[in-house]
Amino acid sequence: MNLLKKLTIISAITSIDTSHVQVIRAMSGVICHFERGVFSGEGILFEAAPEFYLEIYSPLINGTRSSKIHCKLLHINNGESN
Repeated sequence: MNLLKKLTIISAITSIDTSHVQVIRAMSGVICHFERGVFSGEGILFEAAPEFYLEIYSPLINGTRSSKIHCKLLHINNGESN
């Protein structure tokens, strides 16, 4: 019996439109699947399960701002039919 659940993997994309480097993380719960610094004007294409979310950390004068976006909202159509 296979105890592993099959994950659906989607292609997703985001771009950074700020003047600062930001740190992004693909997360599922408390598990970080990847972390990367992204420069202003740079885009990143990645694969993740739709239930994962992207955390984006932006530097501020008095600390750091963080945002969370579900990866299913960043999904791009890569030519496959649904």
